[in-house]
Amino acid sequence: MRGGENYMAENLIGRTFNLLDVIDGPIRKNNKIYWRCKCKCGTEKEIRADGLKNGHTDLAKYCLAATANRDNMRLIAI
Repeated sequence: MRGGENYMAENLIGRTFNLLDVIDGPIRKNNKIYWRCKCKCGTEKEIRADGLKNGHTDLAKYCLAATANRDNMRLIAI
């Protein structure tokens, strides 16, 4: 990992990335940094920091509750 043991992750608590709110972290696993996130639908999961920043995460991918309303309009898939 960049910077070794003394590397300090950027504090993401309180920030929102798409449908995910960062609620806790950082958590170090397998030499990667994870953050505990909560989806707008209420689901919580640990997400890698690089996935949060570049948008490549599958937690909210199938979240119908969170994507049903956008810009005060209801979305309907046919």
